[in-house]
Amino acid sequence: MQSETGQRGEDCATKYLESYGYKICERNFRTPFGELDIVCRKENVIIFVEVKTLKENANGFTPELHFTENKMQKMQRTIRAYLKDRRVIGTDYQLDLVAVELKGNSEVKDVRHYENITM
Repeated sequence: MQSETGQRGEDCATKYLESYGYKICERNFRTPFGELDIVCRKENVIIFVEVKTLKENANGFTPELHFTENKMQKMQRTIRAYLKDRRVIGTDYQLDLVAVELKGNSEVKDVRHYENITM
């Protein structure tokens, strides 16, 4: 079950991406070994978006610090499952990260988008 903070962050990230011309295809694609928060397209590229959200004053942490190498490995496995499940062949894809910081419970303080990330 997703937290209220996580849901708010994903909603914010979805609106942010749509405002920059991304077409949202799917949210919360789940497999036994992972989840893809947002799957979208821009031009002819499929973008798999991980969303990390924190409330302000999270002991000096930023949402980006919660995107670990272990998380990226799980995402890559989940991306392969998505491509197989949806029978996607020969299409370019990338992994993006959207970091959302909230003030209090709902007001958005900042949104940062990192495109085509690798570790």
